[in-house]
Amino acid sequence: TMDNGVEFLDMAGVERSAISPDARRTVAYYCHPYCSFERGSNENLNKMIRRHIPKGADIAEYSEEDVARIQDWMNDYPRAIFGGLSAREMLQKEQA
Repeated sequence: TMDNGVEFLDMAGVERSAISPDARRTVAYYCHPYCSFERGSNENLNKMIRRHIPKGADIAEYSEEDVARIQDWMNDYPRAIFGGLSAREMLQKEQA
């Protein structure tokens, strides 16, 4: 998720794969104007990822199992916004 800063003007460039220029490597989303809470959530999740993968590290050096372990940790982390439940628990609660 990106804000409206000039560093994000080339959304197609951000999404393009460096390995295969004709392919997309990711999908980029812009935050809604005047919705600062959207960036805050994004920054908090980035901080959680940085506990395991330092800024500037080559993500290609991490295995799919490493990424899955970090993903599971994040999904199982209790969140105040959910009354102490994790994102996984909230999903299960909503699906029930």
